[in-house]
Amino acid sequence: MPIVSFMGRAERRRQLKFDEMAVDKGLNLTARDPRQLASLIRVLHEQVCDSVVAGSVSPLMTFLYENHSKTLKGISHIRLACQRGCSHCCHGWVSATAPEVFHVVNGLVPARLPTLREKIWTANTHTEDKSPEAREGIVWPCPLLEDHACSVYETRPVMCRSAVSMDAQICARSCLENSGENIPTPPVYFALSDGYTVALACALKKAGLQHRAFEYNGALKAAIGATDAEAQWLSGHTVFHSVIQDDDLLDDPWVRNLYAQVFA
Repeated sequence: MPIVSFMGRAERRRQLKFDEMAVDKGLNLTARDPRQLASLIRVLHEQVCDSVVAGSVSPLMTFLYENHSKTLKGISHIRLACQRGCSHCCHGWVSATAPEVFHVVNGLVPARLPTLREKIWTANTHTEDKSPEAREGIVWPCPLLEDHACSVYETRPVMCRSAVSMDAQICARSCLENSGENIPTPPVYFALSDGYTVALACALKKAGLQHRAFEYNGALKAAIGATDAEAQWLSGHTVFHSVIQDDDLLDDPWVRNLYAQVFA
């Protein structure tokens, strides 16, 4: 029995080493290889376990965003209209998982918390309890915007990191004037968003942690208003009870099948 157990651990170490090498330079979005996505899921799960031991989401989120940045380098040749001061897309529904929210809150400068708290609470008077569909008619800036730029750019959620446009004017009309125009986004950026949101959800699910994404403004308010939400979440407890959640990605048959294969 001990030999079998040892062999199991040895095999898992070999698998993890292979997985780490497979995603060392980020995801190859052109190939869209499900095997590489599977590797990312397993590596993220290991990072989740490290975060649980550390009592902080930092190990998970540091790795996630560094890997996301490596993936972005592979598509940096694509011309985008996005630039500093362009914040049109920061006026609508944003969703983020609990660790993404905690990572943002942990990075806030304590001296600025009173001001940010007021802005977050004000934003929630306009957006709280509003579904993505209901938010379509509500144009309200993210409370973390300052001078049309993200004040938490380094810790912003995956959804924000993947939102891009090839035409700033169309983006402005669609986001600020509800023109109904489709924002011209290179298809590879949808693969970017899907890859990392699916990988993170699967890794959290395997660890027995809340994996669904929350409405960002409400989650920020809940996280700042609680003293031990991060510790509770890392212990497997439910947090942000009253905040609207996004659809469960694991309800998608393709994602469910991927999850089953990854952790078979």
